[in-house]
Amino acid sequence: WKQAVLSGLNHLWVRLGWDFQPGAGL
Repeated sequence: WKQAVLSGLNHLWVRLGWDFQPGAGL
């Protein structure tokens, strides 16, 4: 389940990166 949680957090981080700095999420 840890991988699922980490994947979810990573996905959220990427979305936040795109919201605040387009391209930074990459």
